[in-house]
Order: sequence, then structure tokens, then C-alpha cells
Amino acid sequence: MKELRCTHELSRFSLSRIALQLRNSPGLFAFVWIFSLVFWLFQDVCKVLCFKWMAWTNFNGVMSSGVVVLPESTLKMIKRMENEPEMAIRVDEVV
Repeated sequence: MKELRCTHELSRFSLSRIALQLRNSPGLFAFVWIFSLVFWLFQDVCKVLCFKWMAWTNFNGVMSSGVVVLPESTLKMIKRMENEPEMAIRVDEVV
């Protein structure tokens, strides 16, 4: 059986050395946590704004019924997808 060798510039030794340097990097640790927290906050703010917009515009009847009321065309498409998945969206019916 032939031995497989790593011929790429980044050999096993250099990759393990890089991994060791990253593992002992408090700056990288702080960057990853700050990056994650900032984007978590950003996504949460966007979610709240989206809910407020849906309530303000009564998007799909969400405020009048408490749930999203799907239009008739969407209900027809759901039934069609259950019965014949390969023909779910027909080009001639797309508005």
C-alpha cells in the first residue's frame, strides 16, 4: 500500500502550528464573541422591526385574526403541491 503524502504548501506541521497559534489567541476569542453578539443583536432588532411592520400593515390579516391568513391562491398551490409535487407551480398561473 502506498503512503499518501501531503504535497501542498501548508503541510501538516504548518497547519498544526497555525492551529496552536489560533488556539492561544485571546484577540481572536474576543473577536468571535463580539462578532457573534453584534450579529445576534442585529438579527433580533430586524425580527422585532419585521413583527412591528407586520402588525402596522396588518400583513395577511395577522392583526385581525391573530395568525397569518393565507390568500386563496396560496391555498390552491398548497393543495396542488400535496397532490402533484412535480406540477406545483405552473408558469401560466404565475401572476
